[in-house]
Amino acid sequence: HNPNNPNTIVHHLEEHAFITHRNFIGDLESWLSSHGGAKFVPLPAWNPANPIPPEFNVVKALDNGTLRPPLQNLNPNLPKPAALVSPVLCSITNADSLWDTYVDLWHGRVHNTVGGTMRNITIAPAAPIFFCWHAFVDEIYEDYLRCRWSGWEDLGGILTSAPAVAS
Repeated sequence: HNPNNPNTIVHHLEEHAFITHRNFIGDLESWLSSHGGAKFVPLPAWNPANPIPPEFNVVKALDNGTLRPPLQNLNPNLPKPAALVSPVLCSITNADSLWDTYVDLWHGRVHNTVGGTMRNITIAPAAPIFFCWHAFVDEIYEDYLRCRWSGWEDLGGILTSAPAVAS
């Protein structure tokens, strides 16, 4: 999540904000699955209308043991804006507008209201609640995508083999 490292940057513009956060969460879930943490996949989502659960009131220290700022406000009381609840959510015209107009400021407000490590973009992922918060934001994006589903569409062509999955 470090803006100075192009391999870890998360773009906070338009639909890219959802996609890069989703990839960030997916990378953590893959790591958890391959390192004995499959019971934590999918990541639990944290709704900032509720207090941060006590087990998530932690911040990982630097590798040399230096502490990072603790979380400051464990009860931000910032519920999801009404525009992000279905069916109103489905009236938003595109995912760029969804992020830029409806999610971005609230997303940042949650980070700033929790404070401490969550306030600093370069170290926010050191707080496990960061991932639970973004899992909640990802659920909003998923709800929006469900609004756009219009069913299967025949694109023509002929299948020459059985379907397969690739990454």
